[in-house]
Amino acid sequence: MRPMTPEEQALAEEAMKIVPVVINSMGRSFPGIKKKLARIDARSVAYVAVCRATQTYDSEKSRVTTYFSSAIRNALLKELARSQKLRYDSPDRVSLELAERATVRQSSQQAKLPAALGVLPCSARRLIASRYYDGLSIREMSVLFKCNEKTVRHRLRRAVAALAELLGSSPLPPDMQP
Repeated sequence: MRPMTPEEQALAEEAMKIVPVVINSMGRSFPGIKKKLARIDARSVAYVAVCRATQTYDSEKSRVTTYFSSAIRNALLKELARSQKLRYDSPDRVSLELAERATVRQSSQQAKLPAALGVLPCSARRLIASRYYDGLSIREMSVLFKCNEKTVRHRLRRAVAALAELLGSSPLPPDMQP
């Protein structure tokens, strides 16, 4: 981002007044989004969006409130999507990470992972190895195993749950527990 001119700074200061209004209206418009907005630093994301939008604003094309409220809303939705994707890559990925963290925490369990993998059926071992050791995507695995992606996800979830059970850890993250 380039430094703002004095005119842009004045415009940004004026536009920043609508940040709380946009955040509150999003909270009222979308059910359940208030908690998600609280998890991210919504005001900071909105202020950065205002600064970026200030540099591209054209008064002849749109009104200030319309332009900046759209920029703020889009930035917040993009940040929410990004944070959710980072937080929950997929249920199978989260489960294996928890299982691996459990083995790292206790050195006696570090030796259990290969043994636990050895106990699993061959198909479950192949699924886990393909996903987590070979780094294949779900789509690539569906081609490899000649089934659809939904089936691969289901089988992988079951395999990871069985592995987690053998390692003595929970197959689901704490916030996904029933």
